[in-house]
Amino acid sequence: MSALIPGRNQDEFGFAVAAAHNGSQFMKAQRNQDMGAQRSEVTLELTYLAQFGSHLAVQPDLQFVINPNTDPRIKNAVAFILRFELSL
Repeated sequence: MSALIPGRNQDEFGFAVAAAHNGSQFMKAQRNQDMGAQRSEVTLELTYLAQFGSHLAVQPDLQFVINPNTDPRIKNAVAFILRFELSL
């Protein structure tokens, strides 16, 4: 979505969902080895690209990962990325 904030016409807001799913063969192999596995990993992402003039942009990005690596021993995770774009 562009121009979410009045007067910030070049800015962009984004929301994304990504999912990865384990197949039945993998799930069966994990069970046969007494290793657990979740069926899916899901990531929710929020980002905002803020333009500061024609040469600089800053983009924070926040991600929440549910069932990382589909490993039940790993807790849900939060990742934060801050990107800077400089053009000359």
